[in-house]
Amino acid sequence: MRKTGIVFVDFDSVVLSKKTPVRFLSYAVGKRKMWFVRMLFRPLMWLQTLHIVKFKSLHERAFHYLFANKPQALLEEKAQRYSLEVLPKIIDRQTHQKIRWHLERHHEVVMISSGLSLWLTPWARNKGVAVVATEVEAKEGVLSGNFDPCECRGSERIRRIHQAYDLDDFDSVFIYTRHTDDRELLALSHDKPPVDFY
Repeated sequence: MRKTGIVFVDFDSVVLSKKTPVRFLSYAVGKRKMWFVRMLFRPLMWLQTLHIVKFKSLHERAFHYLFANKPQALLEEKAQRYSLEVLPKIIDRQTHQKIRWHLERHHEVVMISSGLSLWLTPWARNKGVAVVATEVEAKEGVLSGNFDPCECRGSERIRRIHQAYDLDDFDSVFIYTRHTDDRELLALSHDKPPVDFY
């Protein structure tokens, strides 16, 4: 059946208001190690905030530090468990209701996140929704520590959306985001861009 609309939800700002990537990394390696990583990269955070220098995303730097040369299966196992055991507990009931509301109207729902698709996809699949998120690079079952090709944010989100979907196939495009600087994403909407998912 033709989808009457497609819905893009910024998972990071709408569904989980706290820093989504950090939540998973903290779960995967433990709070103590994550605290150490935050202290290690704090000077870089200050320099980047002040626009003195530009680096790869701090999310990618932290990921590289924690997972470079680690087995891909180890990350996948942690991501699967986080997605199916932790996410359902921290995502509220209203989110599930809104997703169902759109699906009942034959809208395709897509969660967009700078977090890893590895931990978002199992939960999303159970809800009948798709995912556009950060992919990780691995070779022969070993993680390189890099993203493939980069973190899913800004213009990279738009590139991946157009790569996966022909928006002309849909009668309406709905955007849910609380990021005021997500202008490229909001520009995709055929309708007045909603801010609140609820």
